[in-house]
Amino acid sequence: MKKRGWLFLLLLVLIALTGVLGSLLMTTRQPLPYYHLMLNAARRMEQGLAAIREEKIRLGIPINQEEDRHLSGVIGAASSPITTTLGPLAAKRSSAMPDTAALCARLLNEAGLKPGERVGAVLSGSFPGLNLALLSACDALNLECVYTVSLGSSTYGGNQPALSAPEMMMLLYGKGLMMSPPALITPGGQEDSGRNMLGWAFPEEARDIQALYERMDITRPRDYEEAVALRKSVLGRIDCFVSVGGHDAALGPSDSPLWTARGLIKSPGTFSDVKEGLCAHYLARGIPVISLLNLRGLFQDYGLCYDPPVLPEDGQSPVYFQAHRPGWPALLALSLCLGLLLAWHRQTRRGNSKENESMRQIPYLLGRAREAAGKQRRVTLLLQALAMLEKDRQEEVKASLGSSVRPLMALRDALHEQDADSGTGFVSQSALDAIPDEALERLAHALTEQAERG
Repeated sequence: MKKRGWLFLLLLVLIALTGVLGSLLMTTRQPLPYYHLMLNAARRMEQGLAAIREEKIRLGIPINQEEDRHLSGVIGAASSPITTTLGPLAAKRSSAMPDTAALCARLLNEAGLKPGERVGAVLSGSFPGLNLALLSACDALNLECVYTVSLGSSTYGGNQPALSAPEMMMLLYGKGLMMSPPALITPGGQEDSGRNMLGWAFPEEARDIQALYERMDITRPRDYEEAVALRKSVLGRIDCFVSVGGHDAALGPSDSPLWTARGLIKSPGTFSDVKEGLCAHYLARGIPVISLLNLRGLFQDYGLCYDPPVLPEDGQSPVYFQAHRPGWPALLALSLCLGLLLAWHRQTRRGNSKENESMRQIPYLLGRAREAAGKQRRVTLLLQALAMLEKDRQEEVKASLGSSVRPLMALRDALHEQDADSGTGFVSQSALDAIPDEALERLAHALTEQAERG
């Protein structure tokens, strides 16, 4: 019985797995309803990258083909006067993929934005690729984007003074490849002060930084609070806020949980206690926030390859698609499992009822066996009681009989062959003598224990 139960359980598991596997194998990819807008965003970004690359060539700014293996043109240097801190090259390369613009378009759509609505953004000098991706997505979705951008950059970002991240944005706006210029340019870096730029430590480079400040009319906030207030004033009323990279004014203090967030954030949730920073400010007012940070996890969330050796084909990355997985194979498997369970339950109830009836008859047969005048009659009644048990319980009883089980079973088979109407039949005296009385006592005792177990 136990073996049958395990086999039945295995059958149910196999049916369930078959249903799940069937659903997985029948999964199809369907383009998102706004696939064409995502593709438009990616192609706009490609145009912007080409313009930046051409400008770098015109200005004589070298493009390191080993570090910028896709020749995006937005990968900066390992060090420069306006470098503020270290940054991973893999993240900079990943952010420069055209499919990143498609990801931004998807996030903006998931935020519920409609054409004509207003996006406020804090862009980072560290991620010119992400800056371009977001602005390309806004233009493709016909969203108004008002944004600020910082000059300072981590390594491999927009840290080349001859063509910094703010100047890239102004270049594209001037060429008609972007719908809006920066509304505010700040130093960036620690507390938006720019004081951790490497160049300040060297007089000649410090003069170059100062010249950049003047050339781009950079606004220098007095402190962190003013950096936040300036952006609130510039952004005005917005329908969505986007933070690019790790900007203090956007994310708040370094111990804020917003530094670990990524993608679309629609409700304050675990960030409700954060009192500072623009992300917390807008979330508290019910305005959706998008954080373009922690790119490895964000790309994984949407099926984009992080820092791929070869760029994917246009419009073919998983970010453009939604998986359609039919549920009917799993539902069919579930229905079949439930049907089999019901049938098993009914069969088990009938079996238990039959077994219970048999177990009630065993004491009666044992009583008659004790009163039997002859050995043959006693053996016959004991064998009849043994036959009332389930097979696994019969085996338990037979195992307790030791060497006596063989002659006893031979006698049983002889009686079965005769199939006597009297239930007794005829066996030879030698067959009866081969079964010691002590074995019959053990058989009766074992049957009594089985009856008491129920």
